[in-house]
Amino acid sequence: MPEPLELQRVQDWSADELVDFGSKLVRAYADTEKVSTNILKSLAVVLVALRQQMGDPSGLSHAYKLRAAEMYRNAGIGPTNTSNVSANVRYHINNLLRVVYTAAELEDANLKTASAVERSAERRQLTRAVVQAATASTRAEALPAGDDAASTVRAVSDHLRIAEMLQSSVGRMQPDTIRREMTPAQRGVLYQRLQAVKQEITALSGILRDAGMERPPA
Repeated sequence: MPEPLELQRVQDWSADELVDFGSKLVRAYADTEKVSTNILKSLAVVLVALRQQMGDPSGLSHAYKLRAAEMYRNAGIGPTNTSNVSANVRYHINNLLRVVYTAAELEDANLKTASAVERSAERRQLTRAVVQAATASTRAEALPAGDDAASTVRAVSDHLRIAEMLQSSVGRMQPDTIRREMTPAQRGVLYQRLQAVKQEITALSGILRDAGMERPPA
């Protein structure tokens, strides 16, 4: 497929037409030896259009799941390939959702308002800051023991590293796991721990604002 589908092209299609065409895309992707980003983007368009029809931005309704499952089943590619396609298209679905829906609509559907692309850019900014701090920390190791400047550089580096690890850890949490796999008791424990982390972050954020800060360059 030379170019990915445009959402406007399929928005007037029926659910049956979307499922049928989506099955063909899934089959085409499975038959392609190399990863085809355009096929994945087109499949994401079909799935988002299906979600729009069903009023289900998050794709968690029983009705949507049935139609999406039908789409993959009709492609006849087997469970392993189905899992691979489903995992690979999720990134493109998430990016497209942020184009189609407003921030308020995303929040109402319990979806993140920042796209995967934007979150990736934020992680790169943080990584750059951590690398810079780590480089400075390495240089500080050469300074004499007890040197105040060396201690300051190490402390700054440690703080940025902790922030990076925290962001990375929270970013690995999957909404689907929380909604579908956890028991109510497990969700309660996770909620309590996240609330404790939130309180600490809120306090530290206030300190950052009071001390003055600027956003790292993109």
